[in-house]
Amino acid sequence: MQRFEDIRAWQESRKLTKYVCELTASDRFSEEHELRTQLVRAAISSMTQIAAGACCDSESEFAHHLARAQRAVSRLQSLLYTALDLGHIGPDVLRTSYEEAARTKTLIGDLRAQLERRA
Repeated sequence: MQRFEDIRAWQESRKLTKYVCELTASDRFSEEHELRTQLVRAAISSMTQIAAGACCDSESEFAHHLARAQRAVSRLQSLLYTALDLGHIGPDVLRTSYEEAARTKTLIGDLRAQLERRA
């Protein structure tokens, strides 16, 4: 059994979570507690779903958790547009954040596809 800490998708999700936490700690989000909370929860969810999946008894169950992790990253990407629309982030920050999230989602998807092929 692989430790979740050794899974590259989890490592990238951890980086994404740290980035989102730092981004939303800025004064720009001080008046938007709910948006900040949703952004952080989506990032954390991606990370914890990977960790939970790594402890599953079957690869198909792990793949199910990875699908949830991918959806959490998609929620994060959507919420980033809300942050842009409300003026909390600019287009450059959106692009950087979105690309980091997309890289993470791709790694999760690659691992998921690998597990589903073997199942």
